[in-house]
Formats: sequence, structure tokens, C-alpha cells
Amino acid sequence: MTRARVPLYRLLLCACLLAGGTRAAKGADPADRNEPWIGYAYPAGGRAGTVVRVWVGGQNLKGASSAIVSGGGVDASVVEWIPAFRMLDFEEARELRRRLEELRAAKMGLPPRPPPPVDPAAEPERRVKLPEHPFLRDLETQSLERLAEIATYFFTPRERQQEKRAIAETTWLDVRVDAAAAPGPRELRLLTPVGLSNPLRFDVGTLPEVVEREPNGPEARARAAVLDLPIVLNGQILPRDTDRFRFRARAGQRLVIEALARRLVPYQADSVPGWMQTVVAVLDAKGREVAWGDDWRGGPDPVVLFEVPQDGEYALEVRDAIHRGREDFVYRVVVAERPFVTAAFPLGAREGEPGAAELTGWNLRGTWLPFDTREGRGRLRTGLPVGDPVAVDPVAYAVDPLPEAADVEPNDTAETAQATTLPRVVNGRIDRPGDVDDVVFHGIVGQVVVVEVLARRLGSPLDSVVRLVDPTGRVVAWNDDHPDPTFGLMTHAADSWFLTKLDREGKFHVRIADAQGHGGPDHGYRLRIGPPQPDFSLVVTPASVNVRAGRAEVVTAHVVRRDGFDGDVVVSLASAPSGFVLSGGVVPAGRDRVRMTLAGPAAPRADPVPLVFEGKAVIAGRDVVRTGTPADDVMQAFAWRHLVPAQAWLATVTGAGRDLPLPRWEKRRPVRLPHGGRATVRLEGLPRGSLARVHFDLDDPPAGVTLDDVREEDGGVVLVLKSDRKTAVPGAGDNLIVEVYAGPAAPRAPGPRVRPPPERYLGVLPALPIEAP
Repeated sequence: MTRARVPLYRLLLCACLLAGGTRAAKGADPADRNEPWIGYAYPAGGRAGTVVRVWVGGQNLKGASSAIVSGGGVDASVVEWIPAFRMLDFEEARELRRRLEELRAAKMGLPPRPPPPVDPAAEPERRVKLPEHPFLRDLETQSLERLAEIATYFFTPRERQQEKRAIAETTWLDVRVDAAAAPGPRELRLLTPVGLSNPLRFDVGTLPEVVEREPNGPEARARAAVLDLPIVLNGQILPRDTDRFRFRARAGQRLVIEALARRLVPYQADSVPGWMQTVVAVLDAKGREVAWGDDWRGGPDPVVLFEVPQDGEYALEVRDAIHRGREDFVYRVVVAERPFVTAAFPLGAREGEPGAAELTGWNLRGTWLPFDTREGRGRLRTGLPVGDPVAVDPVAYAVDPLPEAADVEPNDTAETAQATTLPRVVNGRIDRPGDVDDVVFHGIVGQVVVVEVLARRLGSPLDSVVRLVDPTGRVVAWNDDHPDPTFGLMTHAADSWFLTKLDREGKFHVRIADAQGHGGPDHGYRLRIGPPQPDFSLVVTPASVNVRAGRAEVVTAHVVRRDGFDGDVVVSLASAPSGFVLSGGVVPAGRDRVRMTLAGPAAPRADPVPLVFEGKAVIAGRDVVRTGTPADDVMQAFAWRHLVPAQAWLATVTGAGRDLPLPRWEKRRPVRLPHGGRATVRLEGLPRGSLARVHFDLDDPPAGVTLDDVREEDGGVVLVLKSDRKTAVPGAGDNLIVEVYAGPAAPRAPGPRVRPPPERYLGVLPALPIEAP
């Protein structure tokens, strides 16, 4: 059978149409609930000991009172809120041009332009009032430079920009970075009257910084100032924009040029590929390109390692690979002769045993990384080289409880395969293009074997492919890419994993290679072969939870199951702050995702509250507890969703307003909904006649489950749930999220469709667990 190839743009179009044809869940888009959302911060960082004016673009930001920055040493204050851009009409534009020209002439001491001749027959020209906008206040007090910026803002042709409602509003911040602030990434959120925004990355650095000044492209008439190194360059790429910076360098300098763009704005829902695809190029004094880069180790943020050939001036160009651009195409480029690790080997050690990696790279002062192999610190860890605490990024490594072995060459063929016993972790390298490493073990009938590669998740460029070959030479299992949702920022899930049961006894070969035929000393890996080690990870979204006082909000638990684990996971709040209640905190066996509800205390709280979620499961007869990872569930390129990790959960409790009180479930135990049958649940706390004022709806229910009827009965309200025999999944457990709206429900009777009265969203009831026997 031949499988037809469907163009990617058609798949994206179909996904958009399907998404548009269904009602979006209330938890899917912050804009649905008028929650604050920030899409970029520019500049996205600052030097310790400075004050930085930062533009934050987003939606629903009006009234932002403060900014919350994680990590300590950074304080931010709100300066101004700028509404979404509106084109001036003809008369407004003419009036603004006239006033700007008059102010510019007066500030420069130039004589005013003579007025045009007056036509006696024409009507006298009336003065037009400029619209209310922060940029247009107190024009007379603004500097020449500020007047030029205002002219650029209002008169730059907007038709060539991709308008995006989600970043149309802007909030100015003054960010003060303490001189003693520890360098590294922070998280920035805005606090508004309706809650806390999502977190966005903001970097604290130690190097001098510069923010681009337009025009600074190749065609710019004025030559930009020549910068001294080291330097951090901050800029934005607008449509068809190219930014150019000039710098001095000396012969023999080994410069590390590292761009950050995708790491600052990880995913854009309405662009393809869904992030800024940065290209950096170095030009010599004659304009010849002497170095360039557009990625690094499979990620879209490039790193260029440039050894300066001779003293002189050079230019660094920054652009998008396909010449797109918008306000959220924000970048930071570090240009410095500083330490940078390009490879580490081995990539880990056994738990409880000493170990270290030998490092290679540029400008390293320390070439050894000692491993912390103490128990209870997780499998994936990071560290810094001995004597080199200012390396660009921490070095990742893994710690496993299994016995370890080193890759021994030659082991490229079945005849030279490296023999081992199970379980085992093999530390190896695909050290040249086309290399294949072969590990052989003795297997028996019915033995369950897991083969896993850790490489790309530890910074190796290896794109692994692994095959299991039985004693007859037949490939019985293989894998190229196995996604790990906990690595939400990994562009290419290039590590391999599979689980299989052996059907015969004899010598089995595990062969690992690079899927693209690449190789080199930096292509290290850890190859785990052995019985399953069932486990799980917990991720809870969103990272910012906004709850109205006394009400509930939807949060989602994502369970990443490992090595065949398929049991229940009980999710709870660890050291829950007073008044917070989590409902529906069980991810049933076989499910990877369940929506829960988090209810807040009855009274609002002025400051955000930190939360911690835990997951608990019984695995092989023992309790296993895993602390959850905060994250945001975001969309990339119209179709794909990712869990972007955050540093912390923060919850706000806002005012309850004057909405109607929400009812309560009469019973909180799980509801048994027979497959193909019906079940009733009762609500209490609603006065008689309430169905004339409120109605209920199911938000994204399980397949085949509907709300069949709502009626008043015996002094309460009864909801009738129905399970469709054809579409419902028998035996599946889940949570029901019931939304409450002000106003009566739309008529269900057949006949002409009647436009329903306006409805107002009041909130959700606590999550209702259901069982489908």
C-alpha cells in the first residue's frame, strides 16, 4: 500500500478549520476569560547594577499595578500602559504632523514654516483634537529624540506588519537590577486587577549591554557606533528587517557568539515554524561574510564560534531566516571571549559512586566536571566545571542506579560487538560519521527489555537510532525519536526508547547509530539496557493560576508515564495554603492528562501565593512521590501543543464581584455513569426558580458524555448525564468540568434556531470525578 504525502500547509489548514468548528475550552486561551497574557519583553534582560526600561507586549494588561520577578535581586515597577495601536484618521494625522513639525522647529531654533496661502472661499480649517494616548500627552515637554520616536510610532506603515491581538497592548516597566543580583534567567509576570499573567524569561547578566537604535540595517546611511567587547546586543526584528552592529576585535580572539530568541519567546501560536529562526553572520571590514550560524545542537538559537583572523572592525548581522518579523521577534546576542563547553564525556555515572566528565570547548579554564551522585536528587542534573564558574550554560548529566560500562572500540559489527550483562548503562560515543556501536547480551524467552538513549537531553548532538537484532539477524524492535513532554523546549526529540518482550533465547544485539550518519567526539550517549523501571513525572498547567475568591478555576495534571507504568496517580497540594482546595486530583490508570479544579479562599489576597503540586502512585508495592513541574500549555504554528516549563506556580485570589453564588455538589464521591446509560447528580445551594437565572454546560467532556437534562426536583437541581454507547469509552475514568452561566439555557426543542440571550460566564463547579463501568 502506498501512503499519499499530504503537504504540511494543508494539514495546518485542516487543523485550523477543525479547531474553529468546536467550542474552545475555557481553560484553553487566557483571552477567553479576559486574563492577562504577555507575549514578549523587550529588552529581555539587563546588566546587574542598572535600570532598564522594558516594553512588555500582551493582552488584557490595562490596570497592571506591579510586576513580579523571580529569583531575587530584581525589582520592577509599572510606568505606563499603552493601548492597542490605532491608525490615526486623515485629520488626526495631519494635526499631529503639524504639531510635531512646529515643536521640532522651536526646539532647534528654526523659524516656523510659513502658513500656506488662505483661500477666501474655503471654510476655515478647524483644529482637530488628538486622540487620548499616553504618547500624545505633554508633547511640548518632550525631547527631539522622543518626538522622533513618536513620529515613527504613528507614521510607520503598519500594513507591512503582522497584526496580533495577543501582543497589541504594551506596558512599560522600569526594571532595577541590583549590583549583587546573581546572573541567570528570571521569570517576569504582570499583576493586573484580573490576576497574574503567564511568566516570561528575563535574563540578568554581568556584561555591558546595548539596545539597538534604528535605522541600523545594511542600508542605513548613518554608520553605527563601534562597540567594544564583551557586549550583549538587544534588538527586535520587524518584517524584512536586518540589524547590524559594528564591533572591534583582535587577532586570535576566540569569540563565542550566542543568540537567544526562541528561548525568550518559546512558541508563537500563529506563525510558522512558531518561533524566531535566528541567523547571525559576521562580516569583515570589506563586507565579506567570515562566519555565520542558524542553529546549535538541533535548537533554533545559533551559536557561532569565531576565531578572529586579524585586528580591525567587524559587523554582526541578525535577522530571521525567512525574513519575517514582528514585535515579539526579540533577541539577545552575547559576543564575548568567554568559556563555552562544546562536549562532555562521559555523560553521567552510577548513583552513589564517584564520577566526573572531561570537558572540551572554547576558553575553558577548567576541563573537569565532578558529578554529584548522591541519592534523592533526581536522574537528570547539572553542574559547572571545576575552576570555571562562569561557563555559558550549566553542563547536563545523568545519574542512574544501574551498573555502568564504557564503550570499547572496535565494536562496529556483530563479530566485534561488546558483550555485557543486564541491566547495564553503556557510556559511549558515535565518534565518526557512519559509526555504529554494537552491544550484545544473552536473552531468554519472555524477558522484557527496555532500551533507552540519553543524548540530546544531555546536550549531545547525537540523533540516535537504535535497533534490537535477535539471534537470527532479524530486527525485532527499533526506535528513532521518542518524545519526552517534560522537555517542552526541545525542538527535536532525538533520543530513542522502546520496550519489547523477547520471544527466543540467544544473543541479542543492540545497535546504536546517528540517524543522519553524523558523528564526532562530541556525539556522546548513555545507553540503558535492562528490565523496565516504571516511574512517572508530573507536570501541572498553568504556571499562573487566577482564582476568584470563593470560586474554582481549572488546572490540568499531565502525567508522563515511563517504562510501562500505567497506574493511578493521585495529585495533591503539598503544604496547601489556607483556603485552597484541589478537586478531582486523580489521574486514572491509562490516562495521561486530567483537568482538575483549584478553589480559592473566600476573601481576596493582595499578593500572589506560591503553590506546590505532588503526584503519588503505588509502583511495585511501594509509594512513589514526585514533585510536579510548573508549566504552561502553549500552541506552536496553529496545531502543535507543548508544555513549557516554568520556575514556580503562583496563584492570585481576586475579588468575587457581584455574581450569583454558585451551587455545591450534594455528594463529592465519584459518579458511576454506565456505558450507554444515564446518571443523575444533585446540586444544593440554589433557591427555587434558579434555572430561570442560570444554566449549565459541560466544558470539553469525555467522548460520548453529554448533559442530557437539567431540572428542579425536591428542592434542588438535578443534572442528568448521558453516556452514548457508540462513542463513549467503556471503563474510562475522568473528571467532568461543569460551567455555570448567567441566563436561561437556549431552547433544546427542534425547530428554527432561536438566538439565545446574552450569557455571562460565572465560573466552574468543583471537578466531578466519573467512573464508566
